[in-house]
Amino acid sequence: MKNFKSILAIVILAAISYSCNNSAVQKMMQEPENPGMVQYESNQKLYDESFDLFCANNLDEFIKTVSEDVLWHPPHGDSLTKSDWSADMKMWHDHFENFKFTNRQYFPGVDESFEPNGSVRVYGVWSFNHKETGMEFSDQKWYSVANFNDQGQQNEMWEYFDASYSFLKLLEASLIETEEE
Repeated sequence: MKNFKSILAIVILAAISYSCNNSAVQKMMQEPENPGMVQYESNQKLYDESFDLFCANNLDEFIKTVSEDVLWHPPHGDSLTKSDWSADMKMWHDHFENFKFTNRQYFPGVDESFEPNGSVRVYGVWSFNHKETGMEFSDQKWYSVANFNDQGQQNEMWEYFDASYSFLKLLEASLIETEEE
């Protein structure tokens, strides 16, 4: 009789567990997709492709991924325009090469209610080398948040990284070189 009660208890628990899980799955299947997540997934692909363009030295196409009225918040200054942003991207390509953006980790941005709003957050690591000296930079940690317009272009972006890292490393190397002369 004890075995029968144990078996009956297990069967009842299994039935309750199945019905709870089954109703949760059914509810998820009936709820419409979150529009912010749908937009995020689309924008995340666009953002990822823009990094590939930058790494492939395709600056003309890369610059087209940003709207004309973009508001850019770099780590080293005030909010700037597309022409400022474009000049900065060209400066990087004028002085550095072999860009790689690895360990890309994408997450949805959220609104004030912590609901996905279509924006994209990305963490990653940049590596590149200085054209003139060949000096390698392989551990530039970077974080960004980008908002997108209805045309799939970035219309506001925030960047966070140690903006002085590369230039201080080059300065240090030139000072050591000067001391050796």
